[in-house]
Amino acid sequence: MVYFIFRDTLKRMNVKLDKIVPTPKPLIGFSGITLMTLRSIKLPIMAEEVTIIVNFAVVDHPAIYNVILGTPWINTMKAVPSTYHLGIKFSTPNGIAAILGCQKQS
Repeated sequence: MVYFIFRDTLKRMNVKLDKIVPTPKPLIGFSGITLMTLRSIKLPIMAEEVTIIVNFAVVDHPAIYNVILGTPWINTMKAVPSTYHLGIKFSTPNGIAAILGCQKQS
């Protein structure tokens, strides 16, 4: 499974691309267009009190998202997602945490 982070997101985070390992790989989108990933980068994902290091492929393509995470991240977090409630629940050292989305924004 590949996780994606977009170049514009890294720019907003003030991450310099020269510090990232160059690993171009082909990426085929749903529309059939092929583009190359620029590099890969390991970044921490912090969700409440839980932090996991994730290896992202950097993509220079306009997107409405900051990152794209897949089901392996959900499994690593031992999380329970709910698309109906626009949320995800997972265990933390201090109990259960929830991250909720916004119906208006989605």
